[in-house]
This record gives sequence, structure tokens and C-alpha cells, in this order.
Amino acid sequence: MRPIANFRPSTVVASILTAALLVWLLVLHSGPVRADAPQALGVIALTVPEPLTCRHGICRAVLSSFCLEEHRRAPLEGTLYHPAPATEITLVLTMQDGSQMAVPAQEIAEIRSARHYTSLEISLLESRLKAAGAIAAAVGVGPQATVLPVPTFRMGEPHSAQEIALLSGPIRKAAGVYFDLPGSAGTTARMLASLIGRSPAHGPADGGLRETMQGPADPGADGVPPESRARVEAIRQECAAMVDRGALASEATCLTWHHREMQMRSNGEFWDSLNGS
Repeated sequence: MRPIANFRPSTVVASILTAALLVWLLVLHSGPVRADAPQALGVIALTVPEPLTCRHGICRAVLSSFCLEEHRRAPLEGTLYHPAPATEITLVLTMQDGSQMAVPAQEIAEIRSARHYTSLEISLLESRLKAAGAIAAAVGVGPQATVLPVPTFRMGEPHSAQEIALLSGPIRKAAGVYFDLPGSAGTTARMLASLIGRSPAHGPADGGLRETMQGPADPGADGVPPESRARVEAIRQECAAMVDRGALASEATCLTWHHREMQMRSNGEFWDSLNGS
């Protein structure tokens, strides 16, 4: 092989070092990378508080959520949220003496996005629950609930007061037709979220949980149409069968897929309504 004419390794190295220096200077003077705040989310109300299930030192429940802002980016999994003004998300603590007390959820628990904009997970350490003198907890979600991303150093401008008022007011109210009415897809999604929160993340449901899942999907709830219950029952039987024959390792995976698809479909219909489609 003939040598390349005028090839000087020192010149190439110098060019690389110069380019690297320029990149470093650009990064230094441009400051931290910032992104717009992710979407505000609506949360489907609960007719009865949803118990937190404790496993491996963490107590958690899953809530159905949906996007109120099509133009903003979806939250990354694990994005921290807090309730908007006038939104009621509470933890009902059962104390050792059997009494109960309600506290704002964000005071002792975290609310984080679980599957982009379609679900939220509320969780706290079991040790913190015990430190509060409680033996169990359940989460309650009031009507017209809205949550906002907690501002961080790398996040762009947070939602303005005007945006928050619009999102948690008229826009959240308009979403009720698709997510809050009895018999809507939101009713089914809410019941599926309850099952997801009670299901182990890996492996089949244990005997006790499988027996529980064979009972009413939403015990004690009023106003749940028979067709919604039938839909949930069909989904969970399908998921249980897939695990039993080895097609899936976890019922939670199947339930989560159905829940996400249902919420994305309803959210698309809601966005179309806002756009006049």
C-alpha cells in the first residue's frame, strides 16, 4: 500500500483536539440542556379509596390518567407530579387502633408517571407508613382531578397560572365525557388500574390474589354498569389464560397493555373533540 502523500499524524491529532475544544466551549457556554415541561394529566376519580399493596418494602397503587395537552411532550416514566390547586388526592391511613385519618397524598407519598400519560403510580416506603403509626393505606381521588409535573432544574418554564386554570377547569371538565361518566371507557380503565396495582410485577398471580381477582373487580363501588364489569372480567380471564399457558410471565403485563391501549384510544377521541374533528 502506498503511503498517503503529505500525511502528518501530528496535524490530524491537532485537528481532533481543536474540534474537541470547540465542542467543550459550546457546551460550557450553552448551559444545561432544558426541555419544556411535560403534559399536565387528568386523573380518573375513584368511587372508593384504592388500597395500596405492599411488596418488598414498597406500598403502591396504580391510577388511570390521561393527557390534557396534546402539544406538550409525554412524561418520561417516573416523572414526579403533584396535584393542581383544588384537586383532592388523599391517603386514608388506617392506624394501629383501627381509626382512620386522611392526609394529602403528596405529604408522605410520591405520585409518578408509570406508562407515559396513561397511568400514575402512587407509592411510599412501607417503613414510612409504619413510622406514621399506620398499618395500611388507601388512596382517594376526588372529581375533576388534575396533576402537574413538579418543576426541576432541567425543566423549562412550568405551567403558568393561566394555563393551570384552563387545564384544571374547562379542559378537565370537557374530558369528563370520555373518562368520568359511568359506563365510559374510563370506568373500565379505572377498574383495570386497580387490578394492575394489586398484581405482582413478575410471575403469575399467587393463589390468594388470583382468588381475589375472581371476585368483583371493584368491590363496593356504585354505579358501575354490568357491561363495564363484563369487559374487565373478559380481559382478566384472557390475561390469566395467557399466563397459564406460558405465553406471558405476568398477568400485570397483559392488564397494563389493555389499559394503555384503552386510554390512548379515549385520549385520541378527546383530542379530536377539542380540535373540532
